[in-house]
Amino acid sequence: MLTIVPLFLSLQVNHLSTALLALLLVPALARTAKANATHSRLVVVASDTHFWTKFGEELKPENAPGILEKLNERAYCTQEIMETRYPDSKLLNVLFTRALAAHLSPSLPIIATAVNPGFCYSELLRNVPLRRLIIMKIMQFFVARTAEQGARQLLWAALGPDGKDGEHVKYLNGAYVSTLEVREPSDYVISKDGYEAQERIWRETLFILSKGAPELQQVVEQYLRQAQ
Repeated sequence: MLTIVPLFLSLQVNHLSTALLALLLVPALARTAKANATHSRLVVVASDTHFWTKFGEELKPENAPGILEKLNERAYCTQEIMETRYPDSKLLNVLFTRALAAHLSPSLPIIATAVNPGFCYSELLRNVPLRRLIIMKIMQFFVARTAEQGARQLLWAALGPDGKDGEHVKYLNGAYVSTLEVREPSDYVISKDGYEAQERIWRETLFILSKGAPELQQVVEQYLRQAQ
């Protein structure tokens, strides 16, 4: 049981659970890389919807000591705010992946990448309210990729750029991948505010997850640098 019990599944599933799995995989990824003299790849499924949102004034340190705590407050989860909750969760994916890449020990041959698979035909719309479902269905008809096409984006992030291993793959570490190439993430992500939010999210996520998964402390001590 995590310290935070999110009011809405997107915060739990898309960020906290993803971060927990990613961190717990680090020792196995490190062993595999060492045993095979290669780089292990960790691919986090993000989305281009992270361009649609940013953490504004109400989530800055002076107004919200904890971004995740604030996002989980019932009073903060108004209908208007919840319109961006899915993009918020995907922004968290991008920020966490960049933070993980930055905090992994430099000696570890692990490449962490955030990838946008695109809008695909899937069960993603199963819980969308009817008033939005109609619009999403129309969008799906005109612009959605097949699940196979979306999967190719993930494979490129896991194997790209040429399916070979070597020092040249390091440019993928912490990168945002979309349409089979490394692309610049949102202006917010690469801004000063975005970097500060990234480090706050990193610290908050480790703190929250360590309460429910004490084994993370060993991962932090052995594989991460500048952990706080």
